[in-house]
Amino acid sequence: MSNEQGRIFREAWIAGVTKHYPGEPKPGYVAPWKETPHWERESAAAVYEQVRAVVEVSKGNTSKLSREQKGRFVALCWIAQIHCHIPDPNPAT
Repeated sequence: MSNEQGRIFREAWIAGVTKHYPGEPKPGYVAPWKETPHWERESAAAVYEQVRAVVEVSKGNTSKLSREQKGRFVALCWIAQIHCHIPDPNPAT
């Protein structure tokens, strides 16, 4: 996992939050890469790699998934990373 891959994922995440989040997102949702905690940088790189691997093993057929299916996959990868780094995370509200 590379720092650069994590940064790319983080920038895509911020673009999505900025475009789709209703209202004003929490500052942590759109914090610049340099202000992102280390665990979150590691998680971003891991999710990038998981998404890349699924695209590769599906031979690019992930393009046939709906926007909702793609989003659900990324969300599940992210939730798994949260559980890797935070022993008892608070449920989303």
